[in-house]
Amino acid sequence: VVNVNTGIINTVAGTGSMGYGGDGGLAIAATLNQPEGVWQDAAGAIYIADQGNAVIRKITGSAYKTTGANTLAENNVTIFPNPSAGTFTVQTGTLPDNGSVQVYNVVGQLVFSTAIDQQQTTISLNQPAGAYSVIVKTATGSTTQKVTIAK
Repeated sequence: VVNVNTGIINTVAGTGSMGYGGDGGLAIAATLNQPEGVWQDAAGAIYIADQGNAVIRKITGSAYKTTGANTLAENNVTIFPNPSAGTFTVQTGTLPDNGSVQVYNVVGQLVFSTAIDQQQTTISLNQPAGAYSVIVKTATGSTTQKVTIAK
């Protein structure tokens, strides 16, 4: 999902790891396998063509919210520039406690991981152009966002 006011891209569904799971829970905690298409109906339900699992996944209501006390607020994490040429900065709104950042490619492979102990971490990826999932974890939870590499 792209916030048209800020340009920030946030993940609505999927952990970034390939698999099949999470039905009935938060969409952000689900695993998908080669999602190929997304559609939203007039009622606001989101449908994902999960090609690798040969199913259509449906997200409704509060399933696409990241609620709860153990969640790092999405607006506390900023990635810039986005899109980037391969080097970008992950900024957290507060000093992370026991923080880490992982970057996954579109097929769910981990391409970068590091511990973070400051509010800004610059990452340089030598990866092909495309969309990547960036997962920031701290002692207070985690959030997933997307970064696009355009070369």
